Amino acid sequence: MNKILRIKQLELLRKIRINLLIILLWFSGTVLSYLIFLNIHKGHIFGKIHYYIDTLSVLCLLVLLLSACMFYFLFNHTYEQNQMAKNIRASNYISVGLELLHERFVLIDVEHETYEFLYTTQENEHVLKSGPYNEFIAYLLDVVAKVSDKERLEEFLPISALTGYLSSNNFNLSIPVEMNVQGSKRWDLLSFIVIEMKRNHIKKILLSRKDITETQTKAVEQQRLLTDALAQAENANKAKSTFLFNMSHDIRTPMNAIIGFTAMAKKHINEPDKAVEYLDKVEISSKHMLHIINDVLDMARIDSGKVELESAPINIYKECYATDALFRSSMEEKEIDFSVKIDIKDDVVLGDAVRIKQIVVNLVSNSLKYTKPGGKVVLQYQQTGRTEDGFALFEISVKDTGIGMSKEYQHHLFEAFERERNATVSGIQGTGLGLAISKQLSNMMGGTLTCNSKLGVGTEFIFKIKLPIAGYTTNTAKELADISVFAGKRILLVEDNDLNREIAVDMLHELGFFIEEAKDGAEAVEKISHAKPHYFDIVLMDIQMPYMDGYQATRSIRTLKNKSRANIPIIAMTANAFDEDRQKALDAGMNAHLSKPINEKQVIDTLYQFL
Repeated sequence: MNKILRIKQLELLRKIRINLLIILLWFSGTVLSYLIFLNIHKGHIFGKIHYYIDTLSVLCLLVLLLSACMFYFLFNHTYEQNQMAKNIRASNYISVGLELLHERFVLIDVEHETYEFLYTTQENEHVLKSGPYNEFIAYLLDVVAKVSDKERLEEFLPISALTGYLSSNNFNLSIPVEMNVQGSKRWDLLSFIVIEMKRNHIKKILLSRKDITETQTKAVEQQRLLTDALAQAENANKAKSTFLFNMSHDIRTPMNAIIGFTAMAKKHINEPDKAVEYLDKVEISSKHMLHIINDVLDMARIDSGKVELESAPINIYKECYATDALFRSSMEEKEIDFSVKIDIKDDVVLGDAVRIKQIVVNLVSNSLKYTKPGGKVVLQYQQTGRTEDGFALFEISVKDTGIGMSKEYQHHLFEAFERERNATVSGIQGTGLGLAISKQLSNMMGGTLTCNSKLGVGTEFIFKIKLPIAGYTTNTAKELADISVFAGKRILLVEDNDLNREIAVDMLHELGFFIEEAKDGAEAVEKISHAKPHYFDIVLMDIQMPYMDGYQATRSIRTLKNKSRANIPIIAMTANAFDEDRQKALDAGMNAHLSKPINEKQVIDTLYQFL
């Protein structure tokens, strides 16, 4: 920038000098004319009138012509000087700009095969300022970082190859090269430009070198992002195909069993023992299908960020014993030695009991699947410490003597739909989602889930989590609901699906309810509006129905003038099972939410709260 300022100062001084010269010449011509005029006037005084009149006229004309010529000459000269100055100034600015953009300019003399540094920012070059071109080639190749770049430069840097390249590339050529400059790597752009030709032969070439590290880094980063995006798209497409393949297989398996055993139960309807046996198998297959669907829904909700963790008191002893009770009979049936160990000090903490139990159940379920009869499974709850800010550190481990896993598969263990493909596990049901869900849930809770496994020896999963210690205790067992309170209660069942309504009616009859039915929300509102106060004790309301859905029906009921009708307990009973669906039901004015398929125990517990 100092060089640009200096150019401006020199240009101003030059203009001042030219203007002073013009003024001086003009002033000199004017004075000369005036002196001639005085001399003629003096001659006129002495009486030489006729002689001096002619002389005066000629001299005045000559002076005027001379002045005009001088003025034209000075004006033209000044104009040319100004134009030349503008060109010089533009050239200087361009020169300064090029110097700021490029670190060096090297003139290559093709005819004599020499080089000369015209400009460089590097004072200590490891090469002479001028000399044989071969020496410059050796210097340039010495600072090139990549072998591939060196090989490429060696191809066209020789004079004959270089002139050939330039002739076929519009007399200019630019090549990005990674350099080693003073111990650090950077990217330079080498530009070769023909600046002198003679008889269609290249005589001189200008080589410039420019630092493009920042630009090249951005380009490399953009290329990496594009490559990553392409890889992600390909992986997503592959995951989609894998998902469809796995779902097709895993859903068809229990569905085939349901259809087949249902048909067999119909054939042996007059043989109660066989019919019950087939229906039991239908029930088992139905539960397995429900488990698959729940896993897929859980994975979708986690991936979309719609899973919200709750914080409520958890009794660790209760959760431990509940898990033991859940798997004890299955372990004994398969002749597996199942033991549960617990070593904790803070038995009541705050957290999401449902999600923690989901992780533990997934891990124990895997051990049950992949451990052969006669093996062992150990579930252990251990408190490893307590922090000063009131948190308990837990380590929940599930260790088995099952088939184990190969080291290669363990790298993909927590990926969705991944199952080790070998003959040992080919007959074991599963979607490959359980561990992926468990891993993501543990991450959401700030915990870790790791695995140690050896093929043919066994597997151990370790789930570590930190939970805040609760300031109070809760009962270790929940009292069972007394279903006798349901006897004689009247319930309005609002359900548009005939099969679902039939199943619900059968269950509610066994619990002792009087049941009235409505096939849509509008019919439900009408029945409650025209019924006597306190005629209905509770409403089980489906959500997706024709004419009027469950949300609209609930809002209409809540606006009834009679308070006993408007405040009737309404429980959503729907296939919309997400947390946001539960919240939406509560926002509409419902009192609770039950998800389909109907779980009898959950129905009893929920109804018991309001009756």
